[in-house]
Amino acid sequence: MDEAIDVKVARIHPDAILPVQGSKLAAGFDLHSVERVEVKKGTTELLPTGLVLAIPPGWEGQVRCRSGLGKKGLILPNGVGTIDADYRGELMVLAHWIGEGDSFVVEKGERIGQNESQKFDLLKSNAKRWMIPNAAQVDLAVRVDSR
Repeated sequence: MDEAIDVKVARIHPDAILPVQGSKLAAGFDLHSVERVEVKKGTTELLPTGLVLAIPPGWEGQVRCRSGLGKKGLILPNGVGTIDADYRGELMVLAHWIGEGDSFVVEKGERIGQNESQKFDLLKSNAKRWMIPNAAQVDLAVRVDSR
């Protein structure tokens, strides 16, 4: 059985649109852009929603691409974006253009993604974190660059 949760939402932009389900059986809540943004071919942009979420502990927010935009070639480069329960910055949606043409314009007010909530076991999640007893056991000369 699904568990209902309360996710607090604050508008930090006057034109922000609160997330709503597109239909009674929709899995996610639609997110809208508060700005017109041009995404150039092969680049990634952050699309602002003008919203801040407060997700309860033990839950995560998941930002997913709208299939209609994905079909055109505007995708989330990381597949699914995660919003941690302790994140209080503006909810942004990553967008990467791989479609036809030199760019894609996201219009102000356009639906840009969906937000879903997923429960996870916080104790099991924390137990999976890397445990290092002290810094002497780590080779600090090795650098791992994610770029």
